[in-house]
Amino acid sequence: MPFPRAKANLYEAGTRVPLVISWPNKIPGNRVVDDLVSFIDIAPTILEAVGLEIHPDITGISLYDLLISEKEGLVGRERDYVLLGKERHNYARPDNVGYPIRAIRTNDYLYIQNLKPDRWPLGDPPWYWCHTKLINPVKEFILENKTNTQGAYYYDITYAKKPAVELYDIRTDTACTQNLATDSNYESIRKDLKEKLTHQLIQQGDPRMFGYGDIIDPKFRRQVGLVSLPGVSGVAVFTTAACLQRRKGSKTSCPIRVEG
Repeated sequence: MPFPRAKANLYEAGTRVPLVISWPNKIPGNRVVDDLVSFIDIAPTILEAVGLEIHPDITGISLYDLLISEKEGLVGRERDYVLLGKERHNYARPDNVGYPIRAIRTNDYLYIQNLKPDRWPLGDPPWYWCHTKLINPVKEFILENKTNTQGAYYYDITYAKKPAVELYDIRTDTACTQNLATDSNYESIRKDLKEKLTHQLIQQGDPRMFGYGDIIDPKFRRQVGLVSLPGVSGVAVFTTAACLQRRKGSKTSCPIRVEG
């Protein structure tokens, strides 16, 4: 949805979407399953449903057993969290740099790391074009009233800069407006979710976890030619600047190449 705290965000309104699956005479209907699922689960589910082998490199979990079960609520126990991430949505800042976010969502909590909290989350002022380049009634109201009592609160939770860490109890705060990250009562939960998220991102080789995440931004790719990536073996990235130098007079593109 092109609304603040929805589109281009990792809050509930920006990531939680309905999933409806129908397979007459195969999937029992008229029930709601509350298990955490992700888009990466679609491929292995289809493969299992048609009797094909699931490739070991596929990271998703097949939902087939959940679908053919007649149970409701929490049915399976294979996953107790899903990972969420964002780099950029559209051209909303100089040099098209993004707003990297990583998050982990359980049945009860949403933990978010804003990896560049010095940047404006929804694009630089005055236009804030990240989630929508159009003026809609909600955006117009917030920006026109951001300095008065009526609109300051809404501006602070939408377009203003965000803290590095956010934590929400989504059982009671589905709008994700009460940040519990600095609440001592939730310190153990925050530490546990941070540890799980960091571990998974390191396992997956997320560049942001190894100190070279800026290679994702176009500004960096234009300035650097051949770069080596610490923590990841055998990787070479040929950037735009290097490609132009190598291929002067040639119309052939120079894609990013990963070796190893």
